[in-house]
Order: sequence, then C-alpha cells, then structure tokens
Amino acid sequence: EIRPHRELSGRWQWSLLAAAGAVGAVGGWFAALRTAAALDQLRLLLVMAALCAAAGVDLTRRRIPNLLSVLLLAGFAVCTALRRERAAGLLLAGVLGGVGLLAVLGLCRLISRGGIGMGDIKLFSALSLLLGLYGGMCTLILAQLAALVCAVVLLLARKATLKDSIPFAPFFAVGFLLCLILGTY
Repeated sequence: EIRPHRELSGRWQWSLLAAAGAVGAVGGWFAALRTAAALDQLRLLLVMAALCAAAGVDLTRRRIPNLLSVLLLAGFAVCTALRRERAAGLLLAGVLGGVGLLAVLGLCRLISRGGIGMGDIKLFSALSLLLGLYGGMCTLILAQLAALVCAVVLLLARKATLKDSIPFAPFFAVGFLLCLILGTY
C-alpha cells in the first residue's frame, strides 16, 4: 500500500534542492580531504554524486531512477577491478554490505507496509556495495536520525501530518556526509 502524500510547495522544493546541492559540494570536498588514494576519492565522490542526484529527483518527482543504482553497480565493479591486490576483500565487503542492507530495508518495507519505496531500497543496496556493511549501516542509522529530526520539526511546525510521507534520498546524502565528518570511513 502506497501512502498518499502532499506535494511540497515550489519554495520548499527549491530550498531542499539547494540544500542537496550544498551537501554534494561539501561532501565532495570532504571526500577529497579524507583520503589520499585516488580510487578511494573516486569511490566517495561517486557515492556523493549519486546521492545528490537521487535527492534532487526524489524531492521533485518522488521517484529514484534505476539508472542511478546501475551506475553505482558499475562504479563498484570498476573500483573493485582496479584494486587487483585487494579485489577479493573489497568484493566480499561490498556483497556483505549490499545484501545485508537489502535485507534490512526489505524487512523495514514489509513491516511498514510499503512505507519505504523500492527506489530507496535499490539505491541504498547499490550504495552499500561501495560503502561496505559498516559504512552502509553507519550511513543508514545517521540518515534515519536526520529524517526523524526533520519529521519532528515538520510536525511541530504543522507543515506535515502523520499521514504524510517525506522523500528519503536526501537523508541518505545527509547520513553519508555525517559519516564523512565523523570519520567512520
């Protein structure tokens, strides 16, 4: 069952899109600072770019294109193949992360009766391939905390009701950025 939602006003959409762009710029900057290895920089920038693109589309269209998940899968394959000496370890960590987070979010979808969209599940499972199980879980937990804070603020400001839904992809970007800032990668 898909819950009905109210569309955000144009002003709110543009504000959230601007916030997603700012998160992408800051996240890319942090990714470049956090690591000296070019492949790790590529991996983190790919994740941030995909999250910002997903956030923008999710905010405006309330959908996440499958193309983003496919691009992340391709990025995982390239980053793993280029790390020949560590390819087996990266592959194992990625598969554990992707399958583990797919199971967690799939269970959440069942419990919430469709409260989590399949686009969110596919996107985050593909991201978890690049982040691994630990990075994926840290990002997911911080994303959920950010969404909770936002939901409480919207409820208190009477901009939303308990029956409304909010797009979750922007919170994935916030959770990832918080993980970068906290140094969990």
